[in-house]
Amino acid sequence: MKPGAVRSRDRIYEPEYRYYKNFSIAYNRSGEIIILRTMSPEGVVSAGEVTLQTLGEATGILGKHYTVRMYDYDQGLRARVYYDKKSRIKASFVYPHKYRKEGVIIWAILERY
Repeated sequence: MKPGAVRSRDRIYEPEYRYYKNFSIAYNRSGEIIILRTMSPEGVVSAGEVTLQTLGEATGILGKHYTVRMYDYDQGLRARVYYDKKSRIKASFVYPHKYRKEGVIIWAILERY
């Protein structure tokens, strides 16, 4: 089953995607948003009044309780992943491993889990 897919009585419902200039949204059959992904080439992630451009800024706001995962091996991308267990939301900040010292965030992904 693909990420975001939901099984209901032997049927698999794939999420629907909508693509916009700098972000995409995936939503389920009920219309609830299950994934919000930024795709800004500048690496800018804006949520309300907070703007993040680097992993250091993310750490300053969200803390050091995260995991590092491979996001796309072929492209050399890794993700720093934060989990909010109370709200069941996962925030992934994708960055190129080759340039991790600069810490530029190229994608931010918020999703339910």
